[in-house]
Amino acid sequence: SFEVTKSKTYPVPIAELWRAFLGCKLWLGGETLRMSKATKHKTMRLRFTDGTPVEAYFLAKGPAKSTLSVQHRKLASRAEAARLRTYWAERLAAIGELLERGR
Repeated sequence: SFEVTKSKTYPVPIAELWRAFLGCKLWLGGETLRMSKATKHKTMRLRFTDGTPVEAYFLAKGPAKSTLSVQHRKLASRAEAARLRTYWAERLAAIGELLERGR
């Protein structure tokens, strides 16, 4: 199987990034994520629309800077991995836009 990892750093405190991620209907682009486990401001384990596992990792880089890394695993093909690599890059950018509007 294949996997994709994308990350992005945002100019916001980790609590603000966490809240934005939880509002996934605003940035997910029509797909769904179902949370199975979370450790506040650190990690989330989720299931994507198709049932494949997604893990989100949150890292504080100071009081007003934080990073989100998304790992999407057990993908069926190289083509699906390439599609989802682009998808997650777009979704992380959408989170950034959402955070920017909220300021």
